Amino acid sequence: MKMNWKTLAVLGLAAVVAVALTTGAGARIGGVLKGAAIVAIVSQFGGQIDSGINSALGGKGAAVNGATKVVPIFSAGRGAYLGAAQVAGPKENVDMVKGVAQFELKLAGFRTEVMVPVNSIDVTKLHRVQDVGVSAVIDVRM
Repeated sequence: MKMNWKTLAVLGLAAVVAVALTTGAGARIGGVLKGAAIVAIVSQFGGQIDSGINSALGGKGAAVNGATKVVPIFSAGRGAYLGAAQVAGPKENVDMVKGVAQFELKLAGFRTEVMVPVNSIDVTKLHRVQDVGVSAVIDVRM
């Protein structure tokens, strides 16, 4: 049986994935795939998620004043995507938000999660977007 290069490439890729998934590398690949899925979900459905949150909050008398937007949450320490968040504030500021950086701190024996709306998802170039806060956290389970 003669194999062409495409068939050989597919078999080789399948072998690499199989080995990776049965080793410690599998966890890293799974994390990368989850991060890509979170970004894709937020890119594709962020507007609908945002509208749904706004409708639900408005119906409970807790409507957000100002503009809102759904963006990915990522760990500022590891650069891993963790979920999504709705941010709220003045429209011109909300438009600048690209993600929410999450930092974990231990303060006086308490574990503290700090979420900061930022203008970049590049962990080396984070700048807080002023006058914007996190109004909802969307837990993305996969």
